[in-house]
Amino acid sequence: MDITKSLRTAVVISIAIACTNALCVPNVNAVTTKSDVNSIRCEIGPYMDISSTSGITKEDFVYALEHCKYDTNDVLKDNAEFIWAKCQRYKLNEFAVCGILAGESGWATSSLATTKHNVMSIRDSNGYRYFDSFQECIGYSIELIKTQYIDPEGTYYTGGVLMDIGYTYAGEEYAEDWAELISDCAYMCTEAL
Repeated sequence: MDITKSLRTAVVISIAIACTNALCVPNVNAVTTKSDVNSIRCEIGPYMDISSTSGITKEDFVYALEHCKYDTNDVLKDNAEFIWAKCQRYKLNEFAVCGILAGESGWATSSLATTKHNVMSIRDSNGYRYFDSFQECIGYSIELIKTQYIDPEGTYYTGGVLMDIGYTYAGEEYAEDWAELISDCAYMCTEAL
C-alpha cells in the first residue's frame, strides 16, 4: 500500500505541475501541441468526463502508447491505432479507456489477461469470459463502456465521469479507489508526450 500511495502522490504532483503550465480547457483542434497535452493531463482524474475524446491526434496517441514504459506486455502499444479509432467512433476519452484496460488487468499482466485475453474483467454466464485476442476484448470493452455505462439508456449508466462508472462497476465501497487507480493509469499513458 505504501508503494501505491507513493505512486499516487507522484501522479498528483505531476498533474498539479502540468495544470499550472496550461489552461485546463478541452482541445478543440485536431493538432496536439504541448499546451494541448497539458490540457489533456489536467482533465485526467477521478472526475474526468470520459464521454468525449481528448482531442489528441492519432499519431501522438500512438506515440504515447508506443513509449509507455508501464505497458510491458505491449498490449496497449500493439492496439494503439485500434483503440484510437474505436474511441473516435464511440466518442470516448482515449486515455480513460487505456486507464480502465491497464487498471483492470494490471497492465495486462493479470492471470485473467494472460490466460483469457480479458483485460477488463468481463464476465459471462460461465464466469470470466475468454477472448480470442486482446483486440477482440478491447473492442468489446469499448463498446460496452459506451453502450452500458456512458449512454443514458445503458443498464449501468449513472453519469459520464470515471467516479460514476466506478459506483456501478466496482461498487460504492470501492468506487473512489477504482476511479483513482484508473485515472493514475490514464495519466501514466501520457508520460511520453
